[in-house]
Amino acid sequence: MLSDALERSRVLTELDRTLLVEAAAGTGKTSLIAGRVVMLMLHGTPPRSIAAITFTELAASELSLRIREYATQLLAGEIPKVLRGAVTLELLNERKAVLRSAIDAFDEITACTIHAFCQQIIMAYAVETGLDPGSRMMDGPAADAMFESVISKWLFERLSLHTREGEDPVAVLSRFEPLKVVKDSFDLAKLKLEHPGAGTVSVDFSLRKDIEFVESVRAFRRWQADYPKERRTGTLVGEFETLAAFYENCFETQPTFARLWELADPPRTASMKWNEFAFKKQRNLGYWKSTYGKDKGPELDQQAETHSHNCETQFAELLGQIGDAMVDQMSRALAPRHRPLC
Repeated sequence: MLSDALERSRVLTELDRTLLVEAAAGTGKTSLIAGRVVMLMLHGTPPRSIAAITFTELAASELSLRIREYATQLLAGEIPKVLRGAVTLELLNERKAVLRSAIDAFDEITACTIHAFCQQIIMAYAVETGLDPGSRMMDGPAADAMFESVISKWLFERLSLHTREGEDPVAVLSRFEPLKVVKDSFDLAKLKLEHPGAGTVSVDFSLRKDIEFVESVRAFRRWQADYPKERRTGTLVGEFETLAAFYENCFETQPTFARLWELADPPRTASMKWNEFAFKKQRNLGYWKSTYGKDKGPELDQQAETHSHNCETQFAELLGQIGDAMVDQMSRALAPRHRPLC
């Protein structure tokens, strides 16, 4: 006798109560639930009033087969193992007509996944929900294939349009990064599909991060001009000036995506880290000491580091604003215009 025989019996006999069945895989939950459904039918519950909901199509199919199998065995006078103790021959003989009627209406049972169950409810109110009564659910691979087809068609149509130079992010990316535009379009479209309410924040170019960066570089140069003997710092300031010249007044007018694309790729300088637009740590204390003495050198080195850090911070914020603007414009380009994206 199973240690949980009493609990199993409750599942099959306490038909007027709501029960929670918890058990590990392979312990017979499906058989027990199928048995409970058969017991409901045996006691007069019409199949159309029974819903057996699962998470997967496979489980729903197996559950439906088990229910039909047990009901058919009972009608033939054979009590399935799972129902022994809950069904007696006397009860079976007494309720055979009811069971036969239930089997005849077996197709009215709802044994499906939660998704299919919800779809049945929605389709019953197709007019109210505005859905095509003939619509159907798709599995994951089919949905992904359709999504890719829709995005591919949209991308082809988008690139076929005659947009004004520099204004369309998709067209700009297709010129400079033809493979990247496909991947980015798919990635952003999937993100918008998964999070339809999400959006980007418009960038406020009136904050003039370009001016803040240029001014920080000029302040560094004014300070360095008073201490020109330490040449390594002078070289670093020169690198910042190269970048300042590249970005000066770049936000004086609203930049197009093409212009943002150019601004996202500034000249590389010797002090930048490899494959990054961040700067290497400056270690010039020894040079400042040897140039301006052990007493004054450390103080000047600290001041130079403060200016350098300020320039790096303003440069990073400027690049961040450019990146945010590019993401925002690309996201807006993927937004549906006249019809839903998918």
